Amino acid sequence: MSEGQSGSSSASNLPSASIIDTEMPSVSTSSETPSPSTSTEAPATATSSEAPSATTSSPGQIPANFTSNSVPSTSNSSTTKSPDKLEKEKKIDPMKLKILCIHGHKQNGAKFRAKLGAFRKIVDKYAYLTYITAPHAVADTTGGGDQDPRTWWYNTEDNSYSGKCLGGPAYGFEETLQTIKTGMDNLGPFDGLLGFSQGACLVGLLAAMQQKRLLPYRFRFVIIISGYLSGSLVHRGFYEHNIITIPSLHVYGETDSTIPKEMSECLASKFNDPVTFEHPNGHYVPVSGAVKAIYEDFLADMYQQRLIYRQEVERTAE
Repeated sequence: MSEGQSGSSSASNLPSASIIDTEMPSVSTSSETPSPSTSTEAPATATSSEAPSATTSSPGQIPANFTSNSVPSTSNSSTTKSPDKLEKEKKIDPMKLKILCIHGHKQNGAKFRAKLGAFRKIVDKYAYLTYITAPHAVADTTGGGDQDPRTWWYNTEDNSYSGKCLGGPAYGFEETLQTIKTGMDNLGPFDGLLGFSQGACLVGLLAAMQQKRLLPYRFRFVIIISGYLSGSLVHRGFYEHNIITIPSLHVYGETDSTIPKEMSECLASKFNDPVTFEHPNGHYVPVSGAVKAIYEDFLADMYQQRLIYRQEVERTAE
């Protein structure tokens, strides 16, 4: 994973929309209780360097640039699977958590999903995961990165990015905020956000902005993996005089040279009573060993809180 590597791209050629990939049914499962909506399976996520043009849809519907693999395809499915199996596949748990997953620099939503295969199995009991792709393209100068590498913003004058850069700009950040809002409008609300590396930095920023009531949507918890404080000058005000009160889980590597653990610990210190876990390795999403129980315990707590909240809402409505 190439968070610390920089890439270049012409700002004038930025794509106008993002790609969002989801394995979540179209029925809302957040702590809010909007009416369910249904949709057939959308086309596969695009992988070209140009993102698809913006689509329009009413909140709760899945536009063409969203995909779902939790609801079976309607094409020829009845000829290949028994009715009992189809009914089982269509069944969803409306109480499951909904989590928006935000990839790192030089990744994209589809690749991030592929790299989270083992993580998905761990959290499947508690959550549906949705994957969103950053709006800005970057050049892979190493030749070994992901296809269609993306970034959430640039923090240098030459439109590159480094997590260790201090005092730079945040070119493209407004487009990123709009991308996240589009995801929230079309598939949200979400109970939580999960981010890795630059995506974890973005999750920390969004949590800080929510604490200051600067966002038009809300979420209830965050999972931050290899996260850090943004060094961009325009972001500093979000962290000032601000203790973030929502539940948070912070996972980082002892030997991470891309985002040293001290950077992750500094971000964790901005949260009230954060749950932290330090694994012995480097810059990736760990899924084996003791961290598995950490993920499960944290999400079990968030799941239980959601059940309690729903029960309180139902009692109030009686």
